[in-house]
Amino acid sequence: MDERVEITTKMLDELALKLKEAIVEDQAQDALTKLAKAKVTELKEAMIKMLEQADKSSYLAEGVGMCVAKKKMSVTTPKDIDSKKLLFKWIQAGYGDDGFWNYMSINSMTLNTLFNEALAGASDPAMFSIPGLLAPTEYVTLSFTKR
Repeated sequence: MDERVEITTKMLDELALKLKEAIVEDQAQDALTKLAKAKVTELKEAMIKMLEQADKSSYLAEGVGMCVAKKKMSVTTPKDIDSKKLLFKWIQAGYGDDGFWNYMSINSMTLNTLFNEALAGASDPAMFSIPGLLAPTEYVTLSFTKR
């Protein structure tokens, strides 16, 4: 069991300041990362365009390595219920029940929203569970608000 320590406002102020400074530094690094990613994206787009103009799909750059452009297809997940039903009927028809359950998924944020909504409406929150889910992990978040 943790030993009780007397916490002063000075201790809290000092720690809050250190935390705020670390958050500001982290945000500055994020901004630099975004700039670097934007530059990479811009240069990739320029390379793809140049390869297309040269009617090439790859290029061996001296001292750098092989640069390869591949065309790929991408779809977005259906947003409305009717489209989702059509998709999952198609999966079940083509891939069977195992395929259906393999592709049937829910993202983490949606699952946590579902869980917390159900928990809020539970008559006995301490005993609440959802079949198929492990017991939830409790954690504490901390945020700063500007004054």
